[in-house]
Amino acid sequence: MSHPSISSSWDLLFSWLLIGVERAERRFAAAQTPSGGPAVAVFSDEALATAAMSPDVFDLQVVTARDLLSMMPADVAIVVDPGSEHALLVEPDQVAELQALTAPFPEGRRAELARWPDLPAHVGRSVAAGVAGVAGSGRVWALSYTIDDSPRLGCVVFEAEGEEAREAIGEAIVEALAAAEQEQAVDGLQVATVNIVPLADLPDELVAALPDDALLRV
Repeated sequence: MSHPSISSSWDLLFSWLLIGVERAERRFAAAQTPSGGPAVAVFSDEALATAAMSPDVFDLQVVTARDLLSMMPADVAIVVDPGSEHALLVEPDQVAELQALTAPFPEGRRAELARWPDLPAHVGRSVAAGVAGVAGSGRVWALSYTIDDSPRLGCVVFEAEGEEAREAIGEAIVEALAAAEQEQAVDGLQVATVNIVPLADLPDELVAALPDDALLRV
């Protein structure tokens, strides 16, 4: 990939983008690939976006690339900054590869687990306390990891007894992290994103590799 701010799939995956939504039909701004195929137009810069789209027709919205990918249909490309000298075309097959990378532990990719030394202790305590109030909760781990050559990612892994507990614990962890973020307590975590994963969804080889010193709650 060749773009001033996007030099790899991971750069794109964790980027924030601007997208035009047609006011009347609520459709994304469209573009075309060089071969004439359908594409969604997104922008890395507000000046480029406003120059390309009429404010009378489109509303500009900020979207994460991960959220955009979750909404992308098959066989549709993405064009970043169409019409500019550094326009970046992401072909449909590349879109599909990026969609696979949005999973916490993509199939067929090498994952390496490690301690999360930059996790502030009070954030860990907040997560553990939030989970402790949920019936059916068990152990909780906080760790960092990489997928192939990805930037360092964060992960909170939790045990749950039953689907109801699983959903409630996941929500409690999200709320605890959101509260910490509002208090600016997550500054310096040094991870690109935090994934929340039930222990039952973790591949067996990674369950065996969970470090004991990553436990937030026993």
